[in-house]
Amino acid sequence: MKLEAEADDGQNPAVGHAELYFSPEQRSAILVAVGEVAIGRAAPDFAFTNQSGNFSRRADFFFRKSVFGDNLLNPWLYQ
Repeated sequence: MKLEAEADDGQNPAVGHAELYFSPEQRSAILVAVGEVAIGRAAPDFAFTNQSGNFSRRADFFFRKSVFGDNLLNPWLYQ
């Protein structure tokens, strides 16, 4: 991001320039996985999603890693 500012009081003009760069926090890679299984007709998942059956499953994955210098790769999967 580039910032430029000018001010003038009639006798003393002032000009300023600045550049800002925001980079993601660089950390080591992290992988998080969470899974859930519900068995039985009274499973809470069935009431919330209007499903029928005796078995429900769910998995979530999150991965974060610095790649190619200052770039950040952040894929996730919700199933």
